[in-house]
Amino acid sequence: MRALLLAALLGVLTLTVHLLVGGHGHAEVPTTGAPVVVAAGSSEAPGGTQLENPVITIIDVNTYEVTGRTAAEVLASLQARGPRSGERIFFGLTETEMAFRYWKTPADGECRLERIRIDLRVVVTIPEWRAPGEAPYRLKRDWSRFETALRRHEDQHREIAEVGAREVYRALHALRTPSCTTIDATAREVANRLREANEQRQAAFDRRTGHGRTQGAVWPQSTLG
Repeated sequence: MRALLLAALLGVLTLTVHLLVGGHGHAEVPTTGAPVVVAAGSSEAPGGTQLENPVITIIDVNTYEVTGRTAAEVLASLQARGPRSGERIFFGLTETEMAFRYWKTPADGECRLERIRIDLRVVVTIPEWRAPGEAPYRLKRDWSRFETALRRHEDQHREIAEVGAREVYRALHALRTPSCTTIDATAREVANRLREANEQRQAAFDRRTGHGRTQGAVWPQSTLG
């Protein structure tokens, strides 16, 4: 967590940057590019006012090279080069980091937040296998299915993170405190609480899908039965 407070502007409005909160999701390995900016959509404020694009998503996709001419060789390469989280190795990994910024506005004996912006950075790590010319058709077909399923699984982790970011936006937009001296700490508490809830959703998604196995993100594909 890191917070940076910029100088007050006009003696009334203060711009605050950033609370960073992170999380991750992954597709599991068995033990035996340029960023893309996506506007995550609009959100509705209390009273029905539409607030366009409260969440700006920046996606970085990193790849790691996978080699092999057989399913077993490809698996060994995945195990050796796949991204790690703690003690575990995964086929794919999605990591997120969120920052928010806002203006503090005192009015009518209370303080509220305006001009709120949520920046969500998503870093996705996935494998890249360039099939050698002599690779059999079945191996290429299986890899295509696996890669499609893995990308879909990791993209759903991104969608869950965006849901959480929009929840933070709505909570900050509705936040009111008696004084602007306390609203920063309250905003951090609110965001942290929602971050924890979102991490639980990410973990539940991985449990429900077996880290992508039930979606087809499993290698070798023959283990799908």
